[in-house]
Amino acid sequence: MWLAKSVIPECNIDSCLFNVLLQFEKDGVNHTKGNATVVKKVREKFDNRFCVAVIDKDRRDIEFITNECDRIDTGEFEEYFRLFKRIGKHHYFIQMVPVIEKWIMKVAGELEVKLTDFGINAETLGDLNHITKKTDSKNDDRFKRLFKELVRKSEEKGYAPVLKLRNIVKYLLDKQYETDINELKNG
Repeated sequence: MWLAKSVIPECNIDSCLFNVLLQFEKDGVNHTKGNATVVKKVREKFDNRFCVAVIDKDRRDIEFITNECDRIDTGEFEEYFRLFKRIGKHHYFIQMVPVIEKWIMKVAGELEVKLTDFGINAETLGDLNHITKKTDSKNDDRFKRLFKELVRKSEEKGYAPVLKLRNIVKYLLDKQYETDINELKNG
């Protein structure tokens, strides 16, 4: 059984994405605002427990990731997300590349999904940022429907970036303390 609260996204839109990817309907992910707060929660509340944190690739590197984590090679998916494991702990970090709003626009464009079809009137990154920052996007039905469509189209077209991201998190949640890094990379 997967524990939704062991998935810790750093922003509302990440929370919505991972709730959809993992089909968490009742008990949503453990939303935490901001990269620094996610790191603090991982250190303090999950010190001796398994967790998967989701953060954005910000302009500057997060010192914690640089100093306390090993990067796990995700090969061709590095331009969509990066994966890190905290040294000596069962803590995993997924870094969305680029920031989540750019990721949404990129993935939707590659899958030929129009945001406007979901009532998301965002022609530019600035427009999308304005929407995701102002609304409670983790519970926004427009984004839930959009992400479900991205998953559906990914399955239909064999679009690997979304499928690989979902599979990695599912694998981590299934294996938790028994994760095999080689199996994780190749799965």
